[in-house]
Amino acid sequence: MKLSTNNRSLLLGLAISSSLIFSSASYANDGQAFSGVPIQGALSSMQLTQLTAQNDDEDDDDFQGQIKVSWLQSFQDNMQLAKIKKDEAVALGNKTGLGQVIQANIDEEDGFLVWELRLIGNHGNLMKLTLDAGNGNALRLKVKGQEEDDD
Repeated sequence: MKLSTNNRSLLLGLAISSSLIFSSASYANDGQAFSGVPIQGALSSMQLTQLTAQNDDEDDDDFQGQIKVSWLQSFQDNMQLAKIKKDEAVALGNKTGLGQVIQANIDEEDGFLVWELRLIGNHGNLMKLTLDAGNGNALRLKVKGQEEDDD
């Protein structure tokens, strides 16, 4: 059976769509720790869904950064371990297409060293984007007013 160009395009589109659906479904069910989304430009809607899904307090065990914080060292010593510096973290936050970074602080979250970025969104909403201090991956996104704890 010979397929027309339109039919080939349709089948290819269906195959790609199916693979995306099944890959996102396996992401949700694989039980592995979430290690973040690499920031290479504006975040896609699928990446935003992954980041906002990390807000559920029951799923904190699924969060994994690159730099484990040692409680035997001072926080100043732990800060020296950050591979991503403040200016790089701000640049990555601005690169996401979410809005403008207005504040950047290094912190510990779930036992890992992270950058917490405060952003003013493109529509005026306030957001907190958490980046891995080891590789710059986006780990969490909270939009003020969409979660119970607006910290």
